[in-house]
Amino acid sequence: MNKQSESISKNDGSLGSILGKMKSFAGKKGSNKEKKEKRTLKEWRGWKNLSLAGRISMVLFISMLLVFVVMNYFLIKVAGRSFEKINSEYLSTTTSLNVERAKKSITLAENTAKAITDHLEEMYKEKDTESPSEPSALKDSILLTPHRAFEEHYILDSVWEMIRHDEHIIGAGVFFEPNAFQSDVPEYAMYLGRDNGDENKRFFKFLDYKFYGDGAEEYYTKVSKEKKSHVVDPFVSSITGETIFVLVVPILHQDEFKGAVVVDLNITMFNSLGKDDSGENAKTFFDVINHDGKFVYSSNPEAVGKNIAEYVGEDVFKNTIQSEFDKREVFHVKDKFRVRYFSPLSIAGTDWYVQSAMQIKTYNAAKIQLLYTLSFAELLIYIVIQIIIFIIIRRALNPLGELAKESDKIADGNFSIAISYPYQDEIGRLIKSFGHIIERLTYVVSDLQGKLGAFSLGDFSVEINEDENYKGDFHPILLSLQEISRGLNSALKDVQGSSAEVSNSAGQVSSMAQRISAGTSKQASSISELSETMQGISEQIHHTTKQAEKAQELGGLSGNHVETSNQKMLDMQGAMQDITEKSKEIGKIIKTIDDIAFQTNILSLNAAIEAARAGEAGKGFAVVADEVGNLAKKSQEAAQNTSILIEETIEAVQKGAKFTEETATALNSVSQSTEQVNNLILEISRASEEESEGINKISKVVEEISAVVQENSATAEESAATSQELSAQANMMNDLVDSFKLR
Repeated sequence: MNKQSESISKNDGSLGSILGKMKSFAGKKGSNKEKKEKRTLKEWRGWKNLSLAGRISMVLFISMLLVFVVMNYFLIKVAGRSFEKINSEYLSTTTSLNVERAKKSITLAENTAKAITDHLEEMYKEKDTESPSEPSALKDSILLTPHRAFEEHYILDSVWEMIRHDEHIIGAGVFFEPNAFQSDVPEYAMYLGRDNGDENKRFFKFLDYKFYGDGAEEYYTKVSKEKKSHVVDPFVSSITGETIFVLVVPILHQDEFKGAVVVDLNITMFNSLGKDDSGENAKTFFDVINHDGKFVYSSNPEAVGKNIAEYVGEDVFKNTIQSEFDKREVFHVKDKFRVRYFSPLSIAGTDWYVQSAMQIKTYNAAKIQLLYTLSFAELLIYIVIQIIIFIIIRRALNPLGELAKESDKIADGNFSIAISYPYQDEIGRLIKSFGHIIERLTYVVSDLQGKLGAFSLGDFSVEINEDENYKGDFHPILLSLQEISRGLNSALKDVQGSSAEVSNSAGQVSSMAQRISAGTSKQASSISELSETMQGISEQIHHTTKQAEKAQELGGLSGNHVETSNQKMLDMQGAMQDITEKSKEIGKIIKTIDDIAFQTNILSLNAAIEAARAGEAGKGFAVVADEVGNLAKKSQEAAQNTSILIEETIEAVQKGAKFTEETATALNSVSQSTEQVNNLILEISRASEEESEGINKISKVVEEISAVVQENSATAEESAATSQELSAQANMMNDLVDSFKLR
């Protein structure tokens, strides 16, 4: 019984663990569902509610935008450098070309002046011994030697050829110191130019020394002192009225200053560099600047005569521009308004600089235009590409949208889906895998439906084996099913065995209760017979007492009626023997009651043991068995008390018999004293009274025994009814368990 209880408790534990796992699994599903709902709510927030195509397009949009920005940055950087290089080369080349253009006229002037000075030096090397005989072409009053007249014509022709071949050379002169051309000619100087601008007609005139010498012209004074060629900054010519700059080349002989070749160059020669009447708003400037920064020429007429320091600042001019002038190299300077390129222009030992300046916005115009053009073109291309990408991505990801819709059907429990995709790319593999998932889910759901349906019908006989379709996270479900099947199968088997044992125990208890009921019925019958016997004994003793009283009353007449008394004594002796026999029968009945009480006690112990085996179902019967045992003990005690009283009664009867015998003897010995007979009759009367009291006590005890027996009989009947109910419940449990199919 204890082992069976342990088995049931173990199965209860296994069922509890199975139910606990099922609740845990359901709880996990519930918590997972709640988490999924929270996660779904979060996904609908922000940009996560965009479609996958939208998110991919957005990522591509941002990525490509960054790429385009970086690419544009580097492209514009490279293009800017290229344009800057182009502009730099343009300005540098333009500046160099302008230098070459400017040098065209200057070089002619320099070469002609150099040729004249070289020729005159050769002239001075030769001694002129001839006499003046030829009038000068410049002035008739001056007579020249033939050699000097030749030199005069040479100079005039050379200077004219120079003037005639270059429109920018306005005029030129050869100025001599006093007596330097011919020893007897104190003043000699000539100046040639075009006659009224006619390139084919010249004019020349003689100049007095006072016109240029003795400090009249600074450039002449300077060259006479320094004996070096130089250029005079532009000024308005007193002869032509035009703005000119002058090339001054000394005429030397053995380092003696003899005069100077002076060439007047029109400042308009620099117009070939470029000219713009826009003034300060001009996009490009072309200038000629002397070493001090003064504008010798500028395409901006407003700048002529000004200093470049006014435009770039004194510090920039001194620390940057003028310091670069000393290097006599091409260089450039960039300020916040313009980019300036400088190239040295050396004229007869004087350094001027040709400047090509361009506004920053003009300098960067091509780069900015490229920036705008590229930006617009790339933006247009970028938008077109994004639209194309979005359309392609949207069309490519459209099957995923269909897959999402079908997934919603699966979430609603509908596994009847159909998705077709002709390609074997990643989406195709995904859809194929999705189909495999649906097949697996369909199989698992169908299999679970079959197994759980069998469980619901009470069929636990099917063995749940390993299934390859239960893989991964599906495998714990299969393990749980196997554990549930094993646990329920084992528990139901144990319940079936326990119900069978309870049914058997209930049958035994019912049989014992019926036997107890039969025994108590027999006890009741025996007690009834005992009561009737005791009643007869009581009546007999009462009759004996009356007879003794009568005998006492007739004691005085005993003598006369000795024979009658003797006969009565004999009758009384017979009655005493009957009492003795009845008392023995009562003893036997009491012995039977004691045996029945002993057997009842044993049966109650067996019933208590069987009730303990029946567990909870036998607790009520155990109480009944305890009550039956208690009643059996009481019956046994009452029987023992009754036995003691009966023994005492027998002893009293035996005494009465002895007395009767003695009385009989006395009656036979009638000769003895009547007084002695009367005394004996008195003793008999007393003994009868004692017997009567004993019989009354015995009657009370028998009544108590009868009550106990009746109570035992009722309890036995209740025990029988309870055991029958327990047997019926056990049979019902057997029927329920038999409805399950077990392995």
